[in-house]
Amino acid sequence: MLSGKVACITGGASGIGAATARLFVKEGARVVLGDTNIEKSQQLAEELGGEIVALAVQCDVRQEGEVEAFVKAATDAFGRLDIMVANAGYAGRQNTAGSLMENLYLEEFTRQIEVNLRGVALCIKHAGLAMKRNQPATESVCGVERPAPRGVILATSSVAGLLANCATSGDPMYISAGYGASKAGVITLVKLGACELAPYQIRVAGVAPGYVATPMVGAVLMGDPEKPTAEVAAALAATSCAKGVPIVPQDIANAFLFLASDAARCVTGHTLVVDNGMVAGVAGYVPCVQVDEA
Repeated sequence: MLSGKVACITGGASGIGAATARLFVKEGARVVLGDTNIEKSQQLAEELGGEIVALAVQCDVRQEGEVEAFVKAATDAFGRLDIMVANAGYAGRQNTAGSLMENLYLEEFTRQIEVNLRGVALCIKHAGLAMKRNQPATESVCGVERPAPRGVILATSSVAGLLANCATSGDPMYISAGYGASKAGVITLVKLGACELAPYQIRVAGVAPGYVATPMVGAVLMGDPEKPTAEVAAALAATSCAKGVPIVPQDIANAFLFLASDAARCVTGHTLVVDNGMVAGVAGYVPCVQVDEA
């Protein structure tokens, strides 16, 4: 589905980013992995086939210079950029993730906004500039001649940007102000980016996962980002936010594959929710805060 395409993936060393990289390479793409954990990125790049198909680049998405260099690494190595997956995220430390706004940790709030929102904005900016350099072309579909796509920019949002809460205050799965606000902002950035880049045949779309068995969730839920996916999935399955059916990184990678492919040629400005029905209220999700007043 992605033969000949070149993709940049932030947060590419683990979790959703790593699963997406593996799937994209399997589908014929070459990938550039951007992450603050360069050692893990390099290990994954080697696993995927080395510099012929995968590169690892140090990238803190809060730093514009690093995002710009990350995109340049892709165009220098592979000649172009077709897909950007702005996936890097920060949920918060275990002891602050479930904080009420009255107990707001400003340092955590700021970092969540910088990584989750500013980082996506910078990825849209620099990926868009690179994709505008891709040569315009035409395609014929159902006998209709129309402009061919020149690129697609994808971003990881979250159900946290759509819901208030599905957990009680103090629960590690409680959606903190910084995380929820940043992920809601991503949904708006997707719409704005889609409008701005549509004249250049560049699509912008997002995925809003529910709670996924990733190292980030493992850190919040279990205090250990190194827990195996199976253990995080088992812990998730026992929470009120999973209802026994944990989502795994491959589920989100599959959504990104669809959105990155020509099968989604006319999907732009949209954020695809992948949450086992959490937002819809399936299986008794209760998006509210329970308050116990003495």
